[in-house]
Amino acid sequence: MINTTEKVLKSIKMFDALDDFQIKYLLKKSKLIHIDKNEVIYNPEEICNNFSVIIKGTISVIKYTPTGKEQILAYYQAPECFGGVHIFNEEKYPAYFISQESSIILEVSKEIIFELFTNKNFLLFFLKDLSKKIVNLSDIIEVLAHTSIKSRVAGYIFKEMEKQKSNTIKLNKSKTFIAKEIGTVREVVSRVFKSLEDQGIIKIESNIKIKILDILALEKEFLK
Repeated sequence: MINTTEKVLKSIKMFDALDDFQIKYLLKKSKLIHIDKNEVIYNPEEICNNFSVIIKGTISVIKYTPTGKEQILAYYQAPECFGGVHIFNEEKYPAYFISQESSIILEVSKEIIFELFTNKNFLLFFLKDLSKKIVNLSDIIEVLAHTSIKSRVAGYIFKEMEKQKSNTIKLNKSKTFIAKEIGTVREVVSRVFKSLEDQGIIKIESNIKIKILDILALEKEFLK
């Protein structure tokens, strides 16, 4: 009978590329850790020696400014993975990794990951996953490059429209998380949404759904 951890692994393309022997070897050599809500799992003082697979739960990657302001860099949910970029150079974690709820993580050592690279399909999917995360980070940097909070919000909406390939987008994250990603607070995000609606650029259809009425105007706000 396949246990929960093995099921989660097989739901991820890179691990599904492994045969049963490799999966069992990986599980035998890896460690499951249980984390409480709001617990710091990794911090910027630690060297990243493991590739982490979220078996259950949600993890935020957060940086803090000197004044204590939060900046969310990434937001991972089971069955996502992280740590692939940093294990190659024995670098420290780039920020704080904090559980948003009770979570379970499988820690796979870099030595095991390197051994599994003999499986070419696993290596291919591993590199694809790294590429996707680098692109996502690039998008965050692009948004933060804009000094105006309004242009950051417009950029977030514009990117989601492109990603979802629709003029009506679903907000998959709360306004609180969106605010932290773009370096502001929830109330400011709500005011900017209302301002964009008053300008006739968007229509707020519900708490989680926005319709873009004027794409050119939205792009103009993003590029300010």
